[in-house]
Parts: sequence; structure tokens; C-alpha cells
Amino acid sequence: MLHHAMRPGVTCCTPGAYTDYIEFQHSDDLDLGIDSQPLLSNGDGPSEPRLPSLVGDTRRLNGASGGGGGDGDDGEHGGSGGSIWTTIASIWRGTPENARVNHQYTQEEKRRLNHFESIDYLPPNSMVYRKWLARQPHRRLWDRWVMMGSIGFTVGLVAYALYVLIGVLAEFKYGVTRWLILHTNMVVAWLFNTATSLALVAGSSLVAVGYAPAAIGSGVPEVMAYLNGVMMPKVFNIATVGVKILSCGLAVASGLPVGPEGPLIHIGAALGAALSQGHSTTLGFTTNAFRRFRNPKDKRDFVTAGVAAGVAAAFNAPIGGLLFAFEEVASFWQHSLGWQIFFACMCATLTLNLLRSAGKAILHSRLLLARCP
Repeated sequence: MLHHAMRPGVTCCTPGAYTDYIEFQHSDDLDLGIDSQPLLSNGDGPSEPRLPSLVGDTRRLNGASGGGGGDGDDGEHGGSGGSIWTTIASIWRGTPENARVNHQYTQEEKRRLNHFESIDYLPPNSMVYRKWLARQPHRRLWDRWVMMGSIGFTVGLVAYALYVLIGVLAEFKYGVTRWLILHTNMVVAWLFNTATSLALVAGSSLVAVGYAPAAIGSGVPEVMAYLNGVMMPKVFNIATVGVKILSCGLAVASGLPVGPEGPLIHIGAALGAALSQGHSTTLGFTTNAFRRFRNPKDKRDFVTAGVAAGVAAAFNAPIGGLLFAFEEVASFWQHSLGWQIFFACMCATLTLNLLRSAGKAILHSRLLLARCP
């Protein structure tokens, strides 16, 4: 049996094992009632064997058991209904692309892809890097912890400023609306509320489209793309961060069903990248502080810390920020990095809560002074 299992072409040593892949493919197709089709078939040469498609096999089995038509559950309701909905969906989306054929990029797609560059996942193993690494202080970790704390403190401060901006704009809109309801009529109040909301939405869109298109959207996909090796243009630009804060504040205060959670992740990542590198190409200045962090690996770690701090500030959950960074966005992880990111999340949450408490205390003291004769 051992000698039989080690022979070329035998895939396993159990009884009934197939002698090669082609026999396995055809036997699988015969059992499922599926015709063998190549992965790429253009008529220019022999086709390559394909792996059995679980999605296609499941759909065909469902169609066979459900009355001979439809995908998935549509077979239970008849074959015509599934085909009609499939036709409508294909007309609505356009001609669907065959999943079994490699995508052929158009010239426009190639032109757009040329704007994105890949970044090094790890430092290159060269003689120059080895000499530079030999000059670095070994086992010096205090500056890394200081940077993590600075990122958390800055993210908490910016999050508080964003919440203050949202609160001021929303209080103005709803305060004037309440006054109009009490002193005029409902129609005037409704017109003011609608006009103010539309103005806030228009302002949010104009600043993003006109000044920093990279700030459009939540920014989470762009951050995830960077952490996976794709350098998005101007994603961490200082102008992008400023427009992101202003646009998010205007959009949330307008009453749209949006929140600051996604933008805070993008803002935190940008702050982590800016603080750790110590220089700005947009503002045209550079410092000599933390120069040893100017490499792709350290920058990626601090961007991950900024993402986690943004989540912690948005949901007031430092452990949640750590888990989000670990499970969703981080592509590189170490045990020590987890503790450092957790420290950044704690700093962000502590800063935000301290500023909120201080703001409430100042407001309460002013109210007491106003009531006193």
C-alpha cells in the first residue's frame, strides 16, 4: 500500500483513488451531471483542466431539484421566475462578466491603475539597509511608546473637536427651528430646517470634491489598501485630513444617515502616518525627530495604531479598536505591537473623555453664573 501511494499519478492511498487529475475531473463531472468545460477556451490550443466550481455545481443541483430552473432558491418557485429575474438583473447591470475567463483590462482601466504604486511590505534586505540597521539603537522602545501615546492623544483631541463642530452646527439648526415653531408657524420652521440641511450637505460635498477628492467616502477602503501594500495618492495628505474633518462635521450635522465613525478611522490613520514620519511634503517642512521610523514597516505599524485609536474614540471602546485593527485592517502583527496599539487606544479614549468632562464642567459653571444675580 505504501509503495502504491508513492507512485506518480496516485493522489491518495485509499481504495478507489484516481490515477490522475483528469480522471478525477471527469468522474466528478459525471457524478454531478456537469459537462467538463475549460477555464480558458479561445480555440487557439488545448484547454487547461479546471477545478470543479462549487458555486456552479450548487446552482445546477438546486435547479435540478427545484423543477429545472433558476439559481438558488428560485428553483423552488419554478424555472420561469428565476430566469426572468436573472434576465432583468443582467439588463440592469449590463452584460455580466464570465467568472471563468480572465479579465481583460481596457486602456482606461490601465491608465487609472498606473496612478497607484505598491509599497514595500518589509524593508529590503540589502547591504545599505544592514549598515543603517547596525547604526540604530537596539532595544530602545521608549520612543515607540511615546509615539503611540502621542497618536492616541492627538486622535482623541481631533475627535473631540469634530464632535464639538457637529454639536454646534446641529444645535444652531435645531435651536432656530424650535424658535420658529414657537414664534411663527410650522411651514416657516420646516422651510428653514430643509434649507439649512441642504446647505450643509452642499457645503460638505463642495469642499470634498473641489479641494480634496481623496477625502470622499469613509476612507476605510483606502486605509485597508495601504496596509495591504497599495499606496493611494494623497490619502494621508494634510489637506485631506482637514477637508475630511470639515466635510464630516457638515454632513453629520445636516441630518443625513451618516456618522463620524468611518472618517475617524481615516483621520486616525493619517495622523499616525504624519506624526510618526515627522515631515510634511504639503507644508514643506521636516524635522529630525523620530527619523528611524521613516521606513515602510514602522509607518505601517503607526498607521494601524491610528486606525485603532480612531475606532476607540468613535465608539469609546479601546478594546474594540484593538480588535478592529487586529481582525480587519492589519496585515502584519506582533505581540508587542498589540500592547502598543492598546496603549494608543487607551490614550485616545482617556483624552476624549477628559475633554468631554471638562467641557461639561465649564458649561455647567457658566450656567450657574448666569443664574446667579
